Amino acid sequence: MAVCTGRRAKAASRRSGAIRLITSRTIAPSLRSRASSSSAAAPNPWAPGTQWLTLRAGYAKSTTEGAADGGAGYGFGYSRQLRPVKVNFRRLHWTLFRRWALGGYVHYEVLGRFRGAAEIEAPASLEMVRQFRWSAQMRPYLGFGGGPFYRKGYRTGEDFRDVTFGKYVTFGANVPISNRHLVGVDFRFIRLDASNIPANPVFGMGSAKLHDGIAEAEDGTHWSVKLSYSLAY
Repeated sequence: MAVCTGRRAKAASRRSGAIRLITSRTIAPSLRSRASSSSAAAPNPWAPGTQWLTLRAGYAKSTTEGAADGGAGYGFGYSRQLRPVKVNFRRLHWTLFRRWALGGYVHYEVLGRFRGAAEIEAPASLEMVRQFRWSAQMRPYLGFGGGPFYRKGYRTGEDFRDVTFGKYVTFGANVPISNRHLVGVDFRFIRLDASNIPANPVFGMGSAKLHDGIAEAEDGTHWSVKLSYSLAY
């Protein structure tokens, strides 16, 4: 009787060992494969060659003399993460455009209103930004841009329309909320000729200044802060 019981125990032990062996050779590699494939499937929105479509909305203001208190602004744009370019010259080795992105944006901004009068600006610009690997959840950026700025004074009694070149510094940060979607905030500080010569009856001379009693055109400062949403693909 004891012999039979020992044989049964040995058989049960062999079956248990076989089951553990089969499990370790089939199920465990399958789980590891699934984990690795899921991590590989998660795209990096900052990878070279990735393209972004971006929507922005927020606040814009002119700081020139006679400007109103600011107003709403919104826009959209396209950008692409640039591929690094290696340059070797004698003993010097550089990597250009690493973590840089090139983009084009169009905005519509109401810089302010006085009753029915409005000062409106619509820039179309190209910009380059450098992104910094601060953490896996947030990446700040710093860049510059420029392009034509369409300016318009509306219902002022002496309406004006003007196109001038503007240049700006931009900085902000983006945070991924899923594999392909990001949210962020964008700041711009813009320098452009926002002169109104002769002086507008509502918004004054703008960025123009008087020198010996004569109004002369000068650059003024506009700024904006906007929330953004981006789709990376």
